[in-house]
Amino acid sequence: MKKQYQGEKQETQELSGLERTVGQRIREKRNSRGWTQKKLANELGISYQQVQKYETGINRVSAGRLFQISHLLGVDIRTFFERPDTGARAQKASVKSPTVRLEGDLLTEDVQAALNNLVRALAKRVH
Repeated sequence: MKKQYQGEKQETQELSGLERTVGQRIREKRNSRGWTQKKLANELGISYQQVQKYETGINRVSAGRLFQISHLLGVDIRTFFERPDTGARAQKASVKSPTVRLEGDLLTEDVQAALNNLVRALAKRVH
């Protein structure tokens, strides 16, 4: 049996928390569209039980499947990774100012490079 070290345990806990967060966001967005689990499952070509497993975080959602879900539900894929408190604030901000969301012409190469630099700088401060 493989011995699990403290760092690995923390990483596993963070991943399972992320899976629950992604699942909760899927449920929220599905409900906001008035879709049942069965409706989403039919659109994805899977069983509603699989959608249940995604939404509870029991099963991981692959990147490709998450892309499909975001497309079907009409949301940006980043929506599924927002923390509960920041998601509400970001939603309110996007309602007040539609330029908060970087889509289309706003996401130029310069802006993308600046965002990447910001993310790298923040990541260094966290670790």
